[in-house]
Amino acid sequence: MIETLLGLVLLVLLLLLYFVIQNYFLRVRGEGTKLDVEYEKVCPLCRKGLTKDDEIYGRLSTKNVNQVIILGCKYCYRSTNIPPS
Repeated sequence: MIETLLGLVLLVLLLLLYFVIQNYFLRVRGEGTKLDVEYEKVCPLCRKGLTKDDEIYGRLSTKNVNQVIILGCKYCYRSTNIPPS
């Protein structure tokens, strides 16, 4: 009875150790994160290269709920609603 209980406790500890080590190495290598993908951010209207902090402005269509109207980026779209950079 004692050997069975000790074997079960050892098995649980080994499984726990396995998952802790696996999680550590995934975080160290950065696998499984969306930030691993490198891509160039471009305005769809003027094709200007944007930084990760630049925004693309748009609004929802008043006629069709599933449609977004792209207005541009800070280089090609000027409005009084957008503060100057």
